[in-house]
Amino acid sequence: MKSNNADRPRQIGRFEALALLGCLVDIIATLAAVHLASKGVLSAVVGSAIAFALILWVSRGRSLIGRIFLTIWLALGIIADIAGYALLLTGGNFGNTNLILLALSLAGFALNCAALFFAWAPASTAWLRVKPS
Repeated sequence: MKSNNADRPRQIGRFEALALLGCLVDIIATLAAVHLASKGVLSAVVGSAIAFALILWVSRGRSLIGRIFLTIWLALGIIADIAGYALLLTGGNFGNTNLILLALSLAGFALNCAALFFAWAPASTAWLRVKPS
């Protein structure tokens, strides 16, 4: 396992840190948005467990396939965020928006986008393509 981390590029470390932080922010935002309702808590736990497993599969398991699945998972969330922001801006309900939830949502959005950037960086791709001996 030591060789797995010895040659690990900074981009993978940045990806992992940003993705895990984004996951944490998403958990907090979801729990705040659903006011700790049981169905909302369950969805936050399940969604976060999936994201957490995918993040570790990429960064610790050194998986190109994991990166594709994680990209799809995060892209769905990013697309949902963009649709939500568009609806918020075009719906005329901006005055009724909870600014804390909006800030958390934007922070999670930015962290997930940045994590994907580092996951697909050339150094990350090169590292993921080579399995340790």
